[in-house]
Amino acid sequence: MPRIENRGSVTLKHPVTDIIRFRSSIRGFSDKPIPESELRQLREACCAQKGPHGSECRFRIIDSYAEKDELRRVGAYGVIRNARLYIAGAVMKTENCMEDFGYLFEKIILHATDLGLATCWLGGTFNRSSFAERMRLAGNEVMPAVSPVGYSTEKRRSLDRFIRWYAGSKRRKPWQDLFFSESFSLPMKENEGGDFIPCLEMIRLAPSASNRQPWRILKKNNNFHFYLRRTPGYRMLLKLDLQRLDIGIAMCHFELTAESLNKKGNW
Repeated sequence: MPRIENRGSVTLKHPVTDIIRFRSSIRGFSDKPIPESELRQLREACCAQKGPHGSECRFRIIDSYAEKDELRRVGAYGVIRNARLYIAGAVMKTENCMEDFGYLFEKIILHATDLGLATCWLGGTFNRSSFAERMRLAGNEVMPAVSPVGYSTEKRRSLDRFIRWYAGSKRRKPWQDLFFSESFSLPMKENEGGDFIPCLEMIRLAPSASNRQPWRILKKNNNFHFYLRRTPGYRMLLKLDLQRLDIGIAMCHFELTAESLNKKGNW
């Protein structure tokens, strides 16, 4: 396996808040090839690295038409049509490996979106799939998600046109269900987030398994504490703790937005 190392922040052409608002799950793909210049940038984004908790992760673009029966067998939601390229990832088993994987994989997803490419988070138990074979999965690694990547066949605005058009937000839980001040008995109002209102809003718009939105954020003494409110039975149903991936996605959105606002901090 390649040597794992930390890398700097993802360099994006568009504002990260616009990319987050624009991105949606796409399941229909065209035969249009991705230009080599964009593939090169995507491969660079997929370089092996460590997550915020130090878990070793590696990613790869796999050229393979995945059988829809296989995606269904491993627990991935929805039918993917005509996808040739997939972003696949593996993470060393550690205490916080799922959060680290979700954090790093979402960075790659946002980078692909910035390049005008369509994606779709597919969580499932991929350890015995052809994806795992192509990744040469080691015995101490798990493979919790993959994503098709390419050009969509679905009619949608380009990112630049979307930025000019977008108004409002996607259908998500209201602020008072997700964010709290000082204690969980005090729901946070939108105007109470201060300079971090955009960071919290980007968490609210984040993707999550089956759109359960399991993150709960408690602001206390100027620190933001991330909690997981589990959906009963969801972990056992899919035999994989996908909702911990969701926490990593939320961390990614919060951090990238904070960086775009020149806010310093650490996990």
